[in-house]
Amino acid sequence: MLEIAGHLRAMVILVMVTTGIFSQTPEEIYLSGTIRDAVDNTPIDSVRIASSLYTTITYSSSEGTYRLPVSGKINCRPDTEIITLGKEYSFSFSINKGTQRLVSDEPLSVTTAQLFDLQGRIINLALPSSNHSRTFPDQRISPGVYFLRVSGFHPQRILVTNNRFKGTFSRKERVLEEIRPPDCPSDDTIYCYKPGYWPAVLPIADVRVTDFIPLRKKRWIAFDIHNHTLLTDGEKPLDSLLHFAFTRFGLDLCTNSEHGGSYYYDTIGNYIADDPRQNEHAPHDSGSIVFPRWYTLKEYSWPKILGQRTVYPDKILLQGLEWNVPGHEHGSVGFIDDADQPEAVSDFEYQFDFNDFDTSRPELVKHNKRWLHEDALAGLHWLDSLYPRSSYFFINHPSREAIGPYPVNAFRDFNNLAPDVCFGFEGMPGHHKVISRGKYYYGSTNRNRTWGGADYVLAQLGGMWDALLGEGRHFWTIVNSDFHNLYEDHWPGEYTKSWVAIADTGARGWLESMRNGEIFITLGDLICALDFTFDDGIHAAGMGNDFHAYSDTLAVTIRFKSPEENAHGDSPQVDHIDLIAGPVNGKIDPTDENYLNPSLPTTLVQKRFTGEDWITEDGWKTIRTTVVCNRPAYYRLRGTNNVIGSSENLDENGEPTIDASSANTETAAWSDLWFYSNPVFVYPR
Repeated sequence: MLEIAGHLRAMVILVMVTTGIFSQTPEEIYLSGTIRDAVDNTPIDSVRIASSLYTTITYSSSEGTYRLPVSGKINCRPDTEIITLGKEYSFSFSINKGTQRLVSDEPLSVTTAQLFDLQGRIINLALPSSNHSRTFPDQRISPGVYFLRVSGFHPQRILVTNNRFKGTFSRKERVLEEIRPPDCPSDDTIYCYKPGYWPAVLPIADVRVTDFIPLRKKRWIAFDIHNHTLLTDGEKPLDSLLHFAFTRFGLDLCTNSEHGGSYYYDTIGNYIADDPRQNEHAPHDSGSIVFPRWYTLKEYSWPKILGQRTVYPDKILLQGLEWNVPGHEHGSVGFIDDADQPEAVSDFEYQFDFNDFDTSRPELVKHNKRWLHEDALAGLHWLDSLYPRSSYFFINHPSREAIGPYPVNAFRDFNNLAPDVCFGFEGMPGHHKVISRGKYYYGSTNRNRTWGGADYVLAQLGGMWDALLGEGRHFWTIVNSDFHNLYEDHWPGEYTKSWVAIADTGARGWLESMRNGEIFITLGDLICALDFTFDDGIHAAGMGNDFHAYSDTLAVTIRFKSPEENAHGDSPQVDHIDLIAGPVNGKIDPTDENYLNPSLPTTLVQKRFTGEDWITEDGWKTIRTTVVCNRPAYYRLRGTNNVIGSSENLDENGEPTIDASSANTETAAWSDLWFYSNPVFVYPR
């Protein structure tokens, strides 16, 4: 690795020399200016400023100033245009020993052919669906003159001299494409990049008219959006849950997202039915002591959240729901705009939760048949139509199957229907104290168990998640506590954490950043910081990005930190990190049989890094390597504290082993730690 780092430094020096940075001759300055922090306006040093047109680079000084030299060389590697002009078809009609051949003069879309006689009587002929011949028609035809009419062609005269033979019809197809590189761009794009900041991508015209280029520092926050309190089937009030989540275990955002259906208790654990006012006016069946969740969301949960916000003014606290998804398992649904609450979550639960049997609101149409996938789509369509940028739906514990399955076509259906609402899943479940880790004991296959604490969708190399990423889908993985009680679960943030880099503060900034996908997840605080970046020397991109690279050979930087001590009192240590890669083949059409395929077997561990491969820089453990990417691909990371060859939690290839259905303990969970990154998609120009 030191040798590779030396080569990279030599390459950078060579670039500097060729672009005039170390030149002894006077250089022509193409662009100059200052880089400043977008928040406090202070100068930022060591920012790389690069021109995509001239491929020149420079770095900002300690005062934030820079001088970008010009180059006589223009970089022209635009995306190649492939223009499909149409399809050319060749037809061959044969009767007996005579042949009539028809060839198109221009691209045509041909779907049907007709044979008709001089009196206009038509014999319909179906074209073959692929390049082959077949006999037609079903019956022999009498000798005489016929015309063959193919859509888009002039009718062709055919003489049939003998009725003992049937005819054959051939179809050949050729796709006509023109590959044409577009003209080189006349305008330049300026890229500004420094680790820890959001990259800036600016047209040259915008840079020339500004006094300085602002860069915004990335801020990472930890969150949990799936947990339970006394209002449903949890054992603790929201006050206690938030105290541990925010004060003890460092979360920045929490969504109270618990079951739909019908429940008994108020926010402190008293029976709602014992309150005379509620028992008289709240909707419930005669003699029943349970109340519909849509009602408790409005009358109990939302007021409680508003009250707790005053206790934690510097935290983000949201109202959500664990949706009983028709036809499937659970999902986390949430809304970020207070102006929509509590009506949005209440109305959604009433209409679409399959455990809500209340019918007291006839003005709202229910779509909540227990096993009907179409009703799940109806709920998602409702979110996407009314709250397209202010709601989300994450799939919970997808392989558990306590209620129903989540086949890969359901993932694809949801993401196709509402890509800005359904864009992720719970890759690691909660319940890591349970004897069957994650409470995954409902199904009968290996898929219905956790693997290293992770759901099979996430843990299987080349499995369902890789199949989705292989389509280029922006579909991210997160982790939650699913806290119910201390016998089965850890407090939110104690053992499981999801981290997201945010560009702006507040709930809306969090949700937009979630859509961007710079997210990593961890068990037991194995790591507490991660930077995973691809760089072509001109610009760079991290997790969640589509990186259109100017070079096939890319520098990859992996930086991470582990805390000195986690919540268990341990000092977690990463043993190795896997760089996982798979091809991006494009979206699969719902009519394609591969739409039901939950695997991408060409996914592989491209590189594995151990302690010998990283160095410590500024408190970060840093890995620098290169990859050659000459076709669209995605890359993601997986790391663990387990040692290959000496841990039963790994097989001989370093893959996580299945968690036994009756052997997990809290101690075992704390000794089996993992982290996963979300992917970077690379598209070579």
